[in-house]
Amino acid sequence: MAFFGFMRCGEFTVKSGSATYNILRMTDIDISKDKSFYIVKLRASKTDPFRQGVSIHIFRNSNICPVETMCKYYKYRINQGALESSPLFVNEFMSTEPLKRDTFIAYVRHLLEVIGYNSVKYCGHSFRIGAATSAAAAGIEDHLIQTLGRWSSNCYVRYIKTSKESLQLAQSSMCKSVGQ
Repeated sequence: MAFFGFMRCGEFTVKSGSATYNILRMTDIDISKDKSFYIVKLRASKTDPFRQGVSIHIFRNSNICPVETMCKYYKYRINQGALESSPLFVNEFMSTEPLKRDTFIAYVRHLLEVIGYNSVKYCGHSFRIGAATSAAAAGIEDHLIQTLGRWSSNCYVRYIKTSKESLQLAQSSMCKSVGQ
């Protein structure tokens, strides 16, 4: 959800000791009847100063299916006894406490270390950065990256990390056009 929704960590977690009025709740997820997509309803976000809310559509795909994953997780939370007003993400099994940002980041970093990545390079914006970078690498048009990430300006380009391989390919391409 965080990756395909280009989400900020603060849109699905809470800071320790902060107010929980805008925490993502069970009722903020609307799964389509045919399970081809779901909608995440953010009641507030950084780019929504008037708190009108925003809906993020997350669609099924053939590689990594975020819809299937959400369906399973949602059912799991219901089976735990979660109510519509319960937080969508919680700190631990059978908890009613919303997922804290620090807990989430620590957990993600632990998982990254287990699979051999340097976890120090990852933080709360990593899903947003990863989504923008992956979209650019896949050739997604700039205006779509901007729309998917809910950016109102072109600041989204700062989130796109260019690989050394892409730079090498660009330089090689430059040489080909010069020699002709």
